[in-house]
Amino acid sequence: MIATEQLLEKIQQHHKDHKAFNNKNWQRVKLMPKLVRGKSILDIGIGNGACVNLFHLMNSFDRVCGVDLKAHSTQKLISDDIEYQEMNISNLVFEENEFDTIICMEVLEHLGAPQKVDEAQKFLGWDLDPFFKGIMEIRRVAKKRLIISVPYNETFPIYHYDIISGHKQIYNNNNLSVLFPKAKFYKFHHWMLIVEDNPIWTDIEILSIVE
Repeated sequence: MIATEQLLEKIQQHHKDHKAFNNKNWQRVKLMPKLVRGKSILDIGIGNGACVNLFHLMNSFDRVCGVDLKAHSTQKLISDDIEYQEMNISNLVFEENEFDTIICMEVLEHLGAPQKVDEAQKFLGWDLDPFFKGIMEIRRVAKKRLIISVPYNETFPIYHYDIISGHKQIYNNNNLSVLFPKAKFYKFHHWMLIVEDNPIWTDIEILSIVE
């Protein structure tokens, strides 16, 4: 098998026109093979496709799949053999435990919808229901490991906070510890890498109160 370093150089050349994908982004992609577990990988929000391209060229996995809400303008898959589907993280079409590892980098901070309220109530912010559904879905589909990255301790105003494609919330120690109580956390540049093993998906049970 060709060394990961050589494969990464090949992929960097493949994506040479994506100037905004800087050295920090490449360092993060290079880190992923050291973190994944198992033989099937799902990358959610593949962007330009660098991560799935690397896993494909490594030829060490039975299945490598990438999904995105829609194809990014910079998406450039290195082979037609790479499985790619367009879907919403809040409603994944996969079965429970279908992938050993799910990678989800810089996706969660974008999840949210406009509040269904009048003008006077817009200060309430974003409806985060899609965010919580997204977390439930990746836990449902992942069998062995979740690898997530989010911006860490952003200062306000956060990136495009006032438009639908921007960031919807700030991640810090307080909310990360609540959202991922069993995870391990790794500070990596301005991101927090979250690694959660043996994800458990449970829906809430709504009971009736009988007087």
